[in-house]
Amino acid sequence: MGSHVAKLGRNLELATGAYNSMVGSLESQVMTQAKRFEALEVSGGAKEIEPLPVIDTSPRVLTKLDTSDIPEAAE
Repeated sequence: MGSHVAKLGRNLELATGAYNSMVGSLESQVMTQAKRFEALEVSGGAKEIEPLPVIDTSPRVLTKLDTSDIPEAAE
């Protein structure tokens, strides 16, 4: 079970990193253009563009169990 928990923690960290990379790319590539349309009052709706959330928390490290000597579990 320890190896499953360790793997889940690694995958959560990878997913968080991928999400933050996507948000960064979206903000720099798409949102800047959308803000220009908003400034020019081109949009047809009254909605404002909301800032995107960035996840800056990390999964808690499993400290009570040494998983270095446990082989990876088969999926």
